[in-house]
Formats: sequence, structure tokens, C-alpha cells
Amino acid sequence: MSLNQEVISFLLDKGVLSYGFANKETLAGGPPSTDITYKLPEAKSAVCFTVPMDRDIIRAFLRKEMPDGRANYEKNITDTIMRAYYTAKDLRFFLEEEGYKAIQFFPNNGLADFNHTFLIDGKGVIGEIKKVDPS
Repeated sequence: MSLNQEVISFLLDKGVLSYGFANKETLAGGPPSTDITYKLPEAKSAVCFTVPMDRDIIRAFLRKEMPDGRANYEKNITDTIMRAYYTAKDLRFFLEEEGYKAIQFFPNNGLADFNHTFLIDGKGVIGEIKKVDPS
């Protein structure tokens, strides 16, 4: 099994919603915040993934149907960010165990020093975004 396939399997086991890969060539010409060598000079690629938020909480919040709607919504955001962080951390450990250098960035909260949006924007920066079938 290729490393990409192993990473995909790892991410699917963690319950990601979508995933993809970027490299220096696919990010060429992007803004400085897409430089994958910024924190790891020998970096050759980046793994991108998304984790789902709880749709029931989002919908209830938007319909104003929850007694603690705002608090529940904010907790869902925090839980999702932490889930993404720990998934990235576990992936980093997995890659290091396989003999690769790896780092993880904190999930993009608008203050990140690495722009995740350009990696997952679906315009071909990382090629095709693979969405996971929820069934």
C-alpha cells in the first residue's frame, strides 16, 4: 500500500469528511501563507482534511430552537477544532513512526500562520478533493 493510501486509510478511520494532498508544485504562485516549507524546510507535501460539525446543533442554533443555542453552537465549534487538531497530531505521530518528518498546524481559526483555505479550496490547488460517503 502506498503512503498516500495509508494516510487516507488513517484519516477515514478518524472519521474525516474530506481529504486531499498538496505539494510545492500545486501551491506554486500562492501567497506566502501557503509555503509548506515555512515551519519544515524539507517539506515536500501537505495533507489536508476536514472534520464535520454537528449539523443538528447548527440547524437548531439557526432556528433559535435551543435554550442554550449560542453556547451549544460555540462548544460544537470548539469540539470540532480540537478534533481536527488531535487528528492532525495523531497523523503527525503516524508519519513519524513511518520515518517521515512531519508537523501539524493548529486548525485555521483566521489567525493561523499557514493558510489552510488555499489547500482545501476545491479549485484544484490540491487536485481533486475526496469527499467521504457518509453511508
